[in-house]
Amino acid sequence: MKDHKSLYDELESREPYGAKIYEIAKQLKEKHPDIAQALLEPLGRLNPYHTKANQLLAEMLIKKKQLEKANGVLNKLYSYNANAAKEHLIKVLLELARSLGSNKESKEPSSWFEQVVYWWKSTFSPDIGEEEQRLNLYKQVLEIERNNIEAAREKRKIEEQRKAREWKQQVIKWKQSVKMSFKSKLTWRFLGIVLIFIVSYLFFSQRLFPPGIVLEVEQLPDESTYLLENVPSAIPYHLQSITIDLDETVNFEKSPKFKYKNYTKEIDLIKGSSTLQYGIDKDRLQQELQEFEVTSFEYEEENSLQFIFKARNLKFKEECKASNTNGKDIPCQVKEKGYLSIFRGIPWWAIAIALIIIWIIVVEVVFALKTKREYDDVVY
Repeated sequence: MKDHKSLYDELESREPYGAKIYEIAKQLKEKHPDIAQALLEPLGRLNPYHTKANQLLAEMLIKKKQLEKANGVLNKLYSYNANAAKEHLIKVLLELARSLGSNKESKEPSSWFEQVVYWWKSTFSPDIGEEEQRLNLYKQVLEIERNNIEAAREKRKIEEQRKAREWKQQVIKWKQSVKMSFKSKLTWRFLGIVLIFIVSYLFFSQRLFPPGIVLEVEQLPDESTYLLENVPSAIPYHLQSITIDLDETVNFEKSPKFKYKNYTKEIDLIKGSSTLQYGIDKDRLQQELQEFEVTSFEYEEENSLQFIFKARNLKFKEECKASNTNGKDIPCQVKEKGYLSIFRGIPWWAIAIALIIIWIIVVEVVFALKTKREYDDVVY
């Protein structure tokens, strides 16, 4: 037994004065706590390994809310007798952490708005120094008691708040990088090129080359001749027949004619069931043009259709009727010749490339002017 006696037991047995002081302080702790504390504090210097004296002093300091002093006493006690200090040390560490955290608020947030404000402040506007102290206190508690619920919960909360702040900082950096990138010529060039390709495909590929038949009306210089000519189609078709409706009855100077651009002969149009309908069909073409073959209409310029009306103030309905060799209807419409006719036959991607070149020149000019203005501001 004597050989296995611990160091602190030996020190207590060697120092009878320490035992006497401890007993006196123990008797005075209820009625005269200040005197008892005054006796125990120098005892810590006389015999720093007196377990019971350190326990008693820590209890009195905790009762007086002198948590920092209690933490120092208990940490020293924990260093040589963990079991004796464990319970009180955990309590003191948690109390210290609480005092640095939510207990600083005059009252707990009650309404949802106050809770949101409190969460925002604690997450994005914390006192970093105090937060670090709290985190270290909770880590210390978990080192003593791994499964402490409060310490684990609060530690996880602080770590989540730090992640939220890091995420916010990343968002801020991303916004700054986006803002800086918009000051770059390369960014404006790239965005312009992408936008021009998308718009050109959606706008020009469909409008320049629509599906089916589109007849554009053009009034020739003599002002009495109207020419209807089809534009390239987005889909090939074999035409069987086509009929055009006029908006009102007119007097023709010459009978309406029809021709293919690659044939020299003009053919009289067939009058429809209504006096306002004129058209042509495959049988009439084969009768008039012995070498006529049904061709596929897609982009071939030489296969364009032409309707020639010589009359005054001629008006057309917007719709026409057409069918292919299988007897199925083909979309058909009549339009006035507009600015899009300038681009007929040019593929959409070629138009896009031309617009991109113009865009790059505009960007270069704008940034050159901007740089000059900034230089002038610095000089003056």
